[in-house]
Formats: sequence, structure tokens, C-alpha cells
Amino acid sequence: MHQRRHHSKYIVPLGLLAALSVGCEESTSIRVGPSAVVDVDVANRAPVEAHLAIHPNDLNHLLGAAMMSAITADTPEMLSRLSCGSFVSRDDGRTWDDHEFPVSRCFDPYVTILPNGRAIFSAFVGPASALVVFTSEDGGITWSEVPDTFGLRHDRPTSTIARGRGSPDGILYLVSSQYVGDTPRRRVVYVARSADGGRAFEPPVHLEPSPLDHFAEGAVVLPDDTLVVAYTESTDSAGDYLPRRRAWVLRSFDGGSTFTQPEFVTDACGPPYRLSWLAADLSDGPFKNRLYFVCNLPGESGVVVTHSTADGGSWSDPVQVHASPADTLVLRKVMAIAVSGAGVVSVAWVDARHAPPDRECYDVYFAASLDGGESFLPDQRVTESTSCPSEAANGAIGRIFVQSGGDYIGMVADPDGRFRLFWSDARDEKFHLRTGWVAVVGDVRSPN
Repeated sequence: MHQRRHHSKYIVPLGLLAALSVGCEESTSIRVGPSAVVDVDVANRAPVEAHLAIHPNDLNHLLGAAMMSAITADTPEMLSRLSCGSFVSRDDGRTWDDHEFPVSRCFDPYVTILPNGRAIFSAFVGPASALVVFTSEDGGITWSEVPDTFGLRHDRPTSTIARGRGSPDGILYLVSSQYVGDTPRRRVVYVARSADGGRAFEPPVHLEPSPLDHFAEGAVVLPDDTLVVAYTESTDSAGDYLPRRRAWVLRSFDGGSTFTQPEFVTDACGPPYRLSWLAADLSDGPFKNRLYFVCNLPGESGVVVTHSTADGGSWSDPVQVHASPADTLVLRKVMAIAVSGAGVVSVAWVDARHAPPDRECYDVYFAASLDGGESFLPDQRVTESTSCPSEAANGAIGRIFVQSGGDYIGMVADPDGRFRLFWSDARDEKFHLRTGWVAVVGDVRSPN
């Protein structure tokens, strides 16, 4: 596929983060940097549902992905023409190359970069929702032309890598929800393992802890190679929605071959049935191996985080991440969670507090915790201008994603506590990809 090189309109220097920290060692704050358009050639398409990965050994190497809709007012036509693209920068976001994958009706793009620089792109495509994986040997600059396929009827595929012992090429886990049987909204958790960085996969494991619906909410690998998979139950055995989603995790100590009994996390989530996220503290700080689960309160009225105890055997009560009270009149939809190499926990969400009374609009907000999720610093607005996407500028995709630009955004952390964000922005009514950074100043500390 054709590769294009584009230049961002703003350069984010790495030295700026260090400058911000000088003289501020005794203060605690969140510093939001200016954002910039990811200047890529998507003039006739609307990019939404952005995701972002960072090279574990090269913090200047960023890899993004997004769904890209041809601008059309007809929803069925829009779905059939929905493609996916990748966006790679080797200079900390100054310039970007973009690539469009040869698939249609593409949903839920997700990217991962292994320690050796190999990149993985996953999504589900086509009318049968086939799970596909494209690979790149150069970190997302060029991609395989023909994907590997992993069966039909998938939803929300994600991937994670083992950073501890294991294969020198990296152990990769592919996790998704897969529909089974004839019951509406009946899914199992699908886990496939590759010991050679995604070149070949072992037979998958299908996790079905109960007769209910199981929706995969991501996975993490702890430093001792323990695989932790999160899922929520949203419908009963007849396919009827539950009044709240129940969140659980499963652990595997043998590389995904067998799993422990489900471990209850929380029942604070939803409805409506939006995505939730799992993250882990992989640092050597006071909260090493702590797990974090973030989700929406019912009615999308607020965003809360629940964390595990040190041994992972139990979970805390949910903690609200934003300073303002939960409010059913203000949309707050969780979009991402990340933990830095210093142990700082951050959450990003879209927030409608600045929306005009007659428009559906959103801003991206950010909050961080220095005490392992026990409390959060005052939340900060990331976007300088409010996004109010229109159908006239974006076609049907503008109507579908009018409140958020998708179900998630990209957010990654570096060891020094800087977080990079990558989202779909519509401050001029049309969706564009945009990137920015947030620095958290302060020391991670155990709660008193």
C-alpha cells in the first residue's frame, strides 16, 4: 500500500517536559501541553475510534490506528466503506506516515509494538466480523498485504505482550469477545497466544465461566508473566440486559493454557454498555503489580476506578476520577487508562460539560493518581476547543459518533510520567486525528 509522509503543525520537544519539572519537585500538578493535528491525507474520510501504542525501547516511536469512514449520509453504505488505517511517527509525533489496510467494514482497530520493534494491527472486518491481524517488521512503516484470520463473529479485539521471561521475539496475546450459539448477545472470551511475536499462534482458548454473556475488557501481563484477562457480564442466559454490568478478572500462570476461577471486581458499571478498561502497574514502585479497572457509572454520569489489593485477592470500592459530582445531565464516557513507568495512574474520558444546550459536543479530560488509585488530582481539560461534529461534515459516522468520536482514544505513558494522547477531534465540525501530551508532576506515594 502507498505510504505518505506528513508534518504536524506543532512540534512537541522532549526537553519541554524536563523544563517543566525544574523547580517544581515539591509541587503536585498536571501540565497539559498544546495539541496538534496529525497531518495525514484523510480529506474525504472521517477518522474515528483512535488507538495508540509506543515502542517499549524507543519513546520517539509512536504507532496509531483509526477507523476511517468515507463521508456519506447513508449508514449502510458508510458501514460497507469503513476502512482502517495506521499512523506511525519515528520522531515523537513531528511527522507521520499513514497506511490504509486493504479491508472494508473494519471496526475496533488496535495496535501493539513488541520490544523487538515488530508491530501488530488487529480489527474485526466484513459482514461476518472476522478477526484479522496484519503484521509489520519495521514498527508500522510497511505492513503485510494479506492478514492472518482467526475465525468469525468477533468483537473488540485487543492485544498485549509479555515483558518478563519468555521468547526473545516477545510473547503476544490476542484477546477478543466471540459470539457463540444462537442466543442474542451471547459471547465467550477468546484468547490466542503467540510465542514468536505474532508469526504463529497456538490453538485458542475459549473462556466461558458462566452461562451469561462475557465481553472481553482487555488483558495485561504482569512482570512474573501472569496473564490477567478482564471481562464484564452484560446480559443473562436469555440475552436480556442486566441492570448493571458485573466485572471480573481471570488469571493464568501458564501462558494462557488454563485460568483460575473468576475474581469479582465491581458491579458499579453501566448501563449503557460502554467499554471498560484494565491496566496494571508494571513499575518497581510502591504499587507494583496493582491492577486497575475503569468504567462508567450508570447513565454515563461519571467515571470510576477500582483497584486490586497488593496480592490481587480483592478489589477496592470504586473511586471517582473527576472532581465534579456524577451528573446524569452531563455525559462522561471513559476512553482510556494507562500507568506510567513511575506508577502514575491516569484516566482519559470525554466530557460534555461545555456542550451548548442544543448540540452534542465533547472535550477530552484527564485525571491522574499518585497514590495507587486511592484519590485523583483535579481533572484537567486536554482539548483547547470543544468538538461538535456534524453530519454535514462527516456523513453518517458523524451521527453515530457525535458524542465522543468513537468508543476509545489512544493514550500511552513513558517512564518519566509523560502521557501521549491520540484522539478524534471535531472542533471545526469534521473529524480529524489529533495528538497531545500531559505531564504529571509529583512523586508516587503510598497512602498514609
